[in-house]
Amino acid sequence: MLEIVREKTDRPTHLLEKDVWVIWTLGAIFNSPVAADLTFKGGTSLSKAYEVIVRFSEDIDLTYDIRRLIRDLIGEDGPLPANRSQASKIRGERYARHWHDLAALGRSQYFASVIADRNVTAPVARHKSFFFIEKDRAGVTIDYERAVTGDLKIVPEGDALAALAEDYGKMITDDVMFGKALTFEQLIRVCREVETQANDATAI
Repeated sequence: MLEIVREKTDRPTHLLEKDVWVIWTLGAIFNSPVAADLTFKGGTSLSKAYEVIVRFSEDIDLTYDIRRLIRDLIGEDGPLPANRSQASKIRGERYARHWHDLAALGRSQYFASVIADRNVTAPVARHKSFFFIEKDRAGVTIDYERAVTGDLKIVPEGDALAALAEDYGKMITDDVMFGKALTFEQLIRVCREVETQANDATAI
């Protein structure tokens, strides 16, 4: 069956098989008792739920309301605990997918309404500051509040930009992209436009 689909879609068999498992897993999870407290996010949601991106997403990103796990400790409406477990998360290859997905969002029907919704930006920044603490090259903790008040920086420079280009090239070589993918130059141009529009929106 996978070979038949491969012939019709020209997509690698190993990615098609992974996609089958992704769909099966999503079905099992969202038909389980914990589904009501889950938020489906990330690249797979952009691909499967919104059809914004045209690449294979290799994992499933879910957020589970931690208060459901420790309700006895904080109560029904208690504050979130000071969990910093994501601070040293492992980085792997294909991180260029985030720029690819951002560029796809920037060209999608959802972008105008999302960029205009300033009510969601501050809570997102606070959430990221709480659970996903990161430091810059100088070892200074990144202030995500600046990113939603006109100082968002999406496109890297120097060695970081070169590393991003290399990683993006590997994604294309590995057939992760479906259809005609943007060149790296096109990708960066779109990301710069998104960066500008996001920063300009804070002044409106």
